[in-house]
Amino acid sequence: MFNEISWGEYALAVTLILTAYYAAVGLWLYILKLRTPVSTIKPVTNQEEQHIKETVSTPSFEEIPDDTFKQAEELMDMLKKVIAEVFYHKQGRKVLLENLSRTLQKNPEFIGTPFEQGIQDFIIRECDKHGPVGLRIDEVSELWSAEV
Repeated sequence: MFNEISWGEYALAVTLILTAYYAAVGLWLYILKLRTPVSTIKPVTNQEEQHIKETVSTPSFEEIPDDTFKQAEELMDMLKKVIAEVFYHKQGRKVLLENLSRTLQKNPEFIGTPFEQGIQDFIIRECDKHGPVGLRIDEVSELWSAEV
């Protein structure tokens, strides 16, 4: 056979090649998991978006009653629990988006208010605390009207 290479060198080379191969496959699968499309979200057309903007006027914080602030805090606590539970059970991005969408759709009173942007930013920050999800602000804003 070959006299120029020892069994130790052969084992080392095979180990390094296999490690590199499985690391590449693992990285590829991890990236694919992060890029899972949100198939349950229905895109909003420009006409629907314009109609929503026309029918909903954005009130200022002075016009908003105090109980709305409490409702927003309750919603944020609920979202925090939903996010923590999904990450605890390691259910994945698709389940996270479905659960968030379900929770947000139960609270449509915040659409078009100053709270909407704050809640969306809260969701992104809270998800980033638990792990890399790669949520974008446009994805989170679509969760309010997504069909689950």
